[in-house]
Amino acid sequence: DNRSKEDIVKKWTIATFVVLLIAAAGLSACQPVMPVSADKADSVGKVLQVHFQYDITADEYRAAVTSLAGELAQFEGLRWKIWTINEEIGEAGGLVVFDDEVSRQAYLDGPYADIIGSNPVFHDEVIKEFDVIEDATQDTRGPVGVAER
Repeated sequence: DNRSKEDIVKKWTIATFVVLLIAAAGLSACQPVMPVSADKADSVGKVLQVHFQYDITADEYRAAVTSLAGELAQFEGLRWKIWTINEEIGEAGGLVVFDDEVSRQAYLDGPYADIIGSNPVFHDEVIKEFDVIEDATQDTRGPVGVAER
């Protein structure tokens, strides 16, 4: 009986996750277009590091984020994202670089909050914000230039 309840909760959680991903696909069209000024275009960007535990299978997570990646790529001010996963401990996340602080915060308040923050499948999240050390990053071939769109 408990196993049946666990299965129902898991299926409901996965269904909720899928619905949120589908809803998030429409978010990029609703995002305000923020013009990038010359000083922002010359900036090395703002980094966001996130990771969290997940309670779905790694394959379900991979499929969900793969279907979402194209839409997130259109988010104004997002230069690039590296998606990360550690299947052994059920943890995922990523490194994201934005044009500026405004874009980074809009992402946290928008798609991230809607998809990850509001879904019980994801928990124990850690969010860290960083600046880039430009010279050292360039010396090690880090992609600190402005993204081509």
